[in-house]
Amino acid sequence: RRKEVKSVGVAALLFLVVVSLRAQQARTAKDGVFTDAQAARGKAIFNMRCALCHGERLEGAAGPPLAGQEFLGPRDSQPLAGIFEKINATMPADAPGTLEPQQVADVVAFILQANQFPAGRTELAPTAAPLKQITITAANPPARVTAASSTPSFPATGTVNQVMRGILFPSSNVLLTCRREIRAPG
Repeated sequence: RRKEVKSVGVAALLFLVVVSLRAQQARTAKDGVFTDAQAARGKAIFNMRCALCHGERLEGAAGPPLAGQEFLGPRDSQPLAGIFEKINATMPADAPGTLEPQQVADVVAFILQANQFPAGRTELAPTAAPLKQITITAANPPARVTAASSTPSFPATGTVNQVMRGILFPSSNVLLTCRREIRAPG
C-alpha cells in the first residue's frame, strides 16, 4: 500500500514538472495567440481611432507603418507586451491613454492579423504581464551589425561653397562627387 502511494506521488510530481516546463516554453505570435473575433473588433477600433495616422492598410501615413518588414524587423524576438504598453500609454496620438486595455488588446490582435500571423482559439490578454511571454517573430529579421564589419565610407568632395550651396539651396541640384577607391584583395 505504501509503495502505491509513493509511486502515485512520484507520478504526480513528474506530471507537475512536465506541465510546468511546458507552460514556461516560449510562445511566439506564430502560435495563434489571438482570435479572429478579437482581430475583427480590433479592426473596427483601428479604423475609428488609428487609421488616420497609420493608414487604412497599416502602411503608415502621419504615423509609422504597423505592417510589413519595416514594422516587424526591429521588433524581432521582442515581447508582444512592448507593443501593448506603447499603444496603451501613448495612443491615439490626439488622446493618449484613452483606449481601454481590452481595446488595446483587440488592436494588437488586428495588427498581428495584418502581419499574417495566424489566429488561434484564445484571445490576447488585456494586460501586459502575460504578453511578456509571447515574442514577435519577423519573417526576415534585420541583420545584426557587428563592430568587426567594415562599412565603406564615401567622403563628400567639393569646395566649401558647393557644400554650403547644397545645404542652403537643396533644390539647386548641386551634386557632390563621391569617390570610392576599390582596392584589390591581397
